[in-house]
Amino acid sequence: MRRFALVDRLAAPFRGVEGFAPYTFVFYAYSPSVLDGSWERPGITRSFRYDPEGPSSWIRVHGNPRIAWHRRVVGALERAGYTRTLSFKDETVCQRWLRTRRQCLAELRFLAGIAEGGPPSVSRRQTRPRSRAPQSPTLFELLEAARAAPIPWNECALGFAHRERLRGELQGLSLLVGALGFQDQDGQRLENYVSIFDPSSRNRAIPTDLQRRARRELRAAGYRLGKGTGSVFGTREASTARNAVGECKRVLSRLNRSRGT
Repeated sequence: MRRFALVDRLAAPFRGVEGFAPYTFVFYAYSPSVLDGSWERPGITRSFRYDPEGPSSWIRVHGNPRIAWHRRVVGALERAGYTRTLSFKDETVCQRWLRTRRQCLAELRFLAGIAEGGPPSVSRRQTRPRSRAPQSPTLFELLEAARAAPIPWNECALGFAHRERLRGELQGLSLLVGALGFQDQDGQRLENYVSIFDPSSRNRAIPTDLQRRARRELRAAGYRLGKGTGSVFGTREASTARNAVGECKRVLSRLNRSRGT
């Protein structure tokens, strides 16, 4: 098992930084076939994650969906309570949302029991009557449980973010500023990101003139801009976690300081 030093490296400098909080993490345990570079060969990739919508687990069943092994594995996952969310010519993706701390810990045990041959034989997810209200898990609680789980994770990602309404010439728009850290077999990587959008718009699009102003500010700050239309998104590599925290503070100040002309 890999303990993923990235978690401690990124979390430490964000402690005590007002307004920033962890909002997402994900762990991956890739199929040996995927690690060998073949996504078409039969195999199973496991992942456990926490998003703003809550915790969930995803299982990707690789290989031709028409072969008996593939159908058997997907069928066992559906009987275990998973929902088939995506199907491709060489992959089926199954997902299960998790609502309580107890469900999350049970899910990690379930994921640990999955081998390349498929999930354990189960008919359906068993539940027991509860004598008290279920506990909602915190992100850090589940993060540590996933790190300690007997699962050969290959990759981890963790993100911190801050959201606020902008002032100045971009007044009224929402700003999401954060830092993401990644760790895999090639090492650790850190990057800052900025997203500017209109929360009152159905597709979050912002007026064209404000898009130009926001893009100008981010380019001047050294961000690579996304190609999407409507909202504005940019990323910038960070050399250390402390630098990532400092950049979050700088870009917040820069965008709020911006004035109309």
